[in-house]
Amino acid sequence: MKRHILTGLLLCLYLFTFAQVDRSKAPTPDAPQMLETGLLIPFVLPNGLRVYLAPIEGYPKFTMSVNIDLPGYKEEPRLAEKEVLSLAYQKKLSSAYPEGQVDSIAKHLGALLAVNQFGGTIKGMKRDADALLGMYADVMLKPIIKQEYIDQKAELYQKKLARRKKRGTTYKPAFSSESKIDSLLFGVQEAQMEMKKAYEPQYNNLDDAAVRSYLQDKIVANNALIVMVGDFSKKECQQLIARHFGEWQRGKDFRHDDYVPKSRKEIIQQRHIIVKDNPNAVQSRIGFNWYLNDAFTHFEGEIPLEVLSSIFGARLFNNLREEKALCYNIQASLSCTLEGGRGAVNTSVRNNQTALAIENILFEMMNIRNKQVSEQDLSFAKNRLIGNHTRSLSGVSTIPYISFAMQKSGYNLPDDYLQTKAQKYYAVSRDKMQQMAHDYIKPFKCVITVSGKLADLKGQLEQFGQVSYFDKDGKPVSFDQ
Repeated sequence: MKRHILTGLLLCLYLFTFAQVDRSKAPTPDAPQMLETGLLIPFVLPNGLRVYLAPIEGYPKFTMSVNIDLPGYKEEPRLAEKEVLSLAYQKKLSSAYPEGQVDSIAKHLGALLAVNQFGGTIKGMKRDADALLGMYADVMLKPIIKQEYIDQKAELYQKKLARRKKRGTTYKPAFSSESKIDSLLFGVQEAQMEMKKAYEPQYNNLDDAAVRSYLQDKIVANNALIVMVGDFSKKECQQLIARHFGEWQRGKDFRHDDYVPKSRKEIIQQRHIIVKDNPNAVQSRIGFNWYLNDAFTHFEGEIPLEVLSSIFGARLFNNLREEKALCYNIQASLSCTLEGGRGAVNTSVRNNQTALAIENILFEMMNIRNKQVSEQDLSFAKNRLIGNHTRSLSGVSTIPYISFAMQKSGYNLPDDYLQTKAQKYYAVSRDKMQQMAHDYIKPFKCVITVSGKLADLKGQLEQFGQVSYFDKDGKPVSFDQ
């Protein structure tokens, strides 16, 4: 008996020894597989209404987002009608709810129901989906449009014109660091770019029939997209949407050109610093800006660029915040845009530490270009991004689903884009990071903006490049003034 007890104790000791975890090392993560969440199921109603269902099994709530393609605010020739319709949607009076019961019913159900000319949002319990969609559809397609809405908008516009006339030629635009940055990055061609025609609202002789005509012409099913997130089957969702939006009329097709890349010609050849005086400031706000050329929205290198941005931001934080305590926070971004992408760094430091902060930011820019990132830095960045992405795909946070559905056709994204994104993060290599850093981190072709006390700053920043100084009103100043 004693022998059996001793043997058991020795076996337990053996297993205990080998079961210990080395807590000095992070566990090796498994290679990510295709996510079970992130699925979008598309279907189209006979009237051309496009719908995406994001099924979230077991989730008791739902979110529905409606997105309608319309011309921009200043691109709409029938701007007055659009303004009045917007006000009618705010009032939420409709054929079936003429007394304004919509908000009180939604509140009673613990739901959100928002309607506007670009679509709207519904959030609530799945059990109330039928009632909420019915109210939304009635407000959207059968709003009550009153003459007093037209009069109210016309009065507001006349007051706006009066203010504009009173302001006259005495108005001077405020100093804009953004315009200064663009002029240095891209030159005077920005001022010569073709401007889109801006329309003014015409309220003379406008009546409710004209506004309703606008509604019938512009708020049409084939220019709309619905994203439904919740515990619905495809059949269940099809029946629900068809019941409330199946009679929504078709109209003339309209699509924005927002998905077409518009490359800009970069002219900057050397670093430039813009300093604007803030006489009472004890801290300087520092911003770095540069152009990424071909980093268009959802371009081939989108995922590696996100990883590089994460590594770069972490290095800046460790250097300026953790090691040197120069700032409370520092943010870096390498973002894709339809114009070719932008790189940016932003932070605030004491006035007398401005030059040191700029020096260390430039050091990190050079360092990540010239030295291959460590496996640890790469692993931390990928794990952070994978974690953020997977946590975002829930019923609570519906934005990724809605954003993807809105961009899918425009950018020709694959159906499994959200589900396979984690795998794409995981596949990024150190060699790829060095190549991306060399292409998209530009310490020599950037514009640095500094807003701080000029008395403390002048003469301190010339070591980094050509400096232009401006007073608190945005007027150029020189040292002899």
